Amino acid sequence: MANIGGDRALKVCDVCGGVDDHPRHEFAGALPGQPIAPPVSEEAVRRVNELAPEGERSRLLRDLYDQTTVQRHYDCCRAVGCPVGVCDVITRGAEDKRGSALEKHLAKARGSTVFDDRDDIVWANTDEGQR
Repeated sequence: MANIGGDRALKVCDVCGGVDDHPRHEFAGALPGQPIAPPVSEEAVRRVNELAPEGERSRLLRDLYDQTTVQRHYDCCRAVGCPVGVCDVITRGAEDKRGSALEKHLAKARGSTVFDDRDDIVWANTDEGQR
């Protein structure tokens, strides 16, 4: 699937090694309930080497090995078990969407009441609205 564009940063998915600018579930530090970030798979490294643009490859490999953050495509996070259960909720009805189609779905979820009963969800404010 094509990148969304509009100056969105290319990122790597710590699960599949995909390189794109699609929406991700991002964690600061280790995953909740785990002492360290999960190990990097050889398949993820291979995919980054294969998919990353030449000028971005080193940065994306550093991001992949960076233990201070975990970044996962929403579908990848669902597939391996979202540790906080967010990915199942916000992608409900959009399980097959990626890229800009998923971004549009998530924008609707941000404006909904789906998380009103959760005090562990924080949206970051950006110039474009909430994220």
